[in-house]
Amino acid sequence: MKLKKIVAVTGLLLTTVLLNAQEIIKKKDSIAASKPEKKEPLLDVKFSGFIRHDAVFDSRQTVDVREAAVVLWGKDVDFDANGKDRNSASKFQMLNVLSRAGVRVGAPDVLGAKTVGFLEGDFFGNAEGGINEFRLRHAYITLDWKKSQLGIGHFGIR
Repeated sequence: MKLKKIVAVTGLLLTTVLLNAQEIIKKKDSIAASKPEKKEPLLDVKFSGFIRHDAVFDSRQTVDVREAAVVLWGKDVDFDANGKDRNSASKFQMLNVLSRAGVRVGAPDVLGAKTVGFLEGDFFGNAEGGINEFRLRHAYITLDWKKSQLGIGHFGIR
């Protein structure tokens, strides 16, 4: 008789647990169905770049390009009337002109192609007198299909 009670109580508990488990699963499904789906943003914007700081101390005058942004070599010995080397004067310079800033924009599909745009620039300038001016390095759009890709714009290799 005692065994029959244990089996009956165990069966009742097991039935209760199973019924409650089914109710919990139904509630989770209804909650998941009522949640709105996450929509992808219209534009995917990512910023990039870096800051490059050069600090240079030269023990003598140098032959350089772009206001010492690119040092080529030290100048030859050049003695004045007193026998002192004119090019042995030291100098210290700091430059940030190679720092870059860029933005990559993923846009909605165009003609069935994944569309990405990219802009990047630095502060090297376009000429000797334009050092520290913003210079556009890259400005392009790519259309990427499954079997082909089209790139339109400017890609400067410098």
